[in-house]
Amino acid sequence: MQRHGPLIVIGARFVALLRQMNGLVAGSTGMRWQVFVPANIVGAALWAGAYTFIGYSLGKSPKMVPDIMHHLSFIAMIVTPVLILGVIFLYVRRRRHH
Repeated sequence: MQRHGPLIVIGARFVALLRQMNGLVAGSTGMRWQVFVPANIVGAALWAGAYTFIGYSLGKSPKMVPDIMHHLSFIAMIVTPVLILGVIFLYVRRRRHH
């Protein structure tokens, strides 16, 4: 959290469970509030802006929804295993260095 804390706080806004636990995790890891508050404000603004833009765009063209859902499921089938492998790789790499 010392090194990547603000980016984690911003990114946590886009993950359902982490969005709610953001402050608890940051506080329990010792993140200073002077770092947490600005990062949380930026994350909230990005999250609200992204969801507003997506909702507005889909509302103007509801015929796009089935196409987007098809592509999202395809992307999820690729991204999820890549993320899992990335986490495993980083874990193994860190264990070897310690």
